[in-house]
Amino acid sequence: MNAYQPGLKSILNSLPTSRLGCSDQERMALHRIRDTLTDHEINSEFQCFSANAFAIDDYHLLVSHAHSSTLIPCLPIGFCRGIQGSAVTGGYFFAEEESSYSISQCAGKIVLCDKTTFKESFNELLNYGVIGFVLVSGKDSGLMSTQLKNSRKMDPSVPGVSISHEDKCTIKSSKPRTLSLLCRQTVGNFNSSNLIVRLPASGLSKGDVVIGAHIDSVYGIDGGCDNASGAALLVELAIALSGMRRAYDVSLVWFGCEEYGWIGSQHFVDNHPDISRVKLMVNLDSLGAEDIPLEIKYYPAQENAIDLERHCQVIGGDSSLARSKGSGDDLPFSRSGVSTVCFHRATPFLHSTMDTMSSISCTSLSVTLSQVLRFLCSYMSSS
Repeated sequence: MNAYQPGLKSILNSLPTSRLGCSDQERMALHRIRDTLTDHEINSEFQCFSANAFAIDDYHLLVSHAHSSTLIPCLPIGFCRGIQGSAVTGGYFFAEEESSYSISQCAGKIVLCDKTTFKESFNELLNYGVIGFVLVSGKDSGLMSTQLKNSRKMDPSVPGVSISHEDKCTIKSSKPRTLSLLCRQTVGNFNSSNLIVRLPASGLSKGDVVIGAHIDSVYGIDGGCDNASGAALLVELAIALSGMRRAYDVSLVWFGCEEYGWIGSQHFVDNHPDISRVKLMVNLDSLGAEDIPLEIKYYPAQENAIDLERHCQVIGGDSSLARSKGSGDDLPFSRSGVSTVCFHRATPFLHSTMDTMSSISCTSLSVTLSQVLRFLCSYMSSS
């Protein structure tokens, strides 16, 4: 058994599930991580901030036939602008990627669509007077939870839910008369925080290195791989790095509210006393799934950045390299001129009911931990 496995398993077992940003579960998870760090004599501190967040009050999808009605299992489409309290009943239209249709056919209807159509045609569908959205999850991916980032503008009078692919097929074959859709949520300014461990350089510092993982998950989802796995791995990294000589000042950060649009990491960047001192940000996101290759996305933002690709190549194993500015908590850093590396496994069930704590392989996560340490040792030993 890998030496890291017992520690990782204990950390994962201590974390609550369904850690929606600004929720009690998110706060509980951060406090339990802090307790674990304290047990290893590692000091940590909270960095508090406020964020636009939502509270779900009620939601449902009702399918009505001539003489009967059926409730379909669903999850709300959450977003962080305005107050959504709409209930709509009406006709429906299947706007699917593989079918040929005109956007105008969706006017005045509840639209059932896949993720690609939702992403690419969202604003156009709103402009044509769509009265509600039913987002259909992919095949064999369970029931997906959708949480729109702060940057996505959504008319608060238009409700939305997501359903499984199987239930979409049932609706399509049964040809109901109408659909009734309700999604009521209240949006407000709530408190969250980052948890930070600061490990000073052993001698003269070459600059700062930030290593981070978000602690929150999307609404109604356990969030095992995304991202209890990264949060647990970061605890083990803190323990390992605290016992090593360090040429850099190292900050390890458990970010809050990533799923709302990288709010915790943006707050960290905005409040850093000198972001130009940060030479590298390493993001740990959605790891631990078995038999999924490790993706390493790197971005050398600084002209004098150490050859990131060369250091990423020491990882070996099942990893693949790609250049990218990032799409998670690494993005606020790359936008601020900081070089970034993101470790990620693209599991097909992210943001779905299949992403449970039992979906994490501690063996796979232990291998990833060794790979991350190999990269960090390579990078931080370079001149």
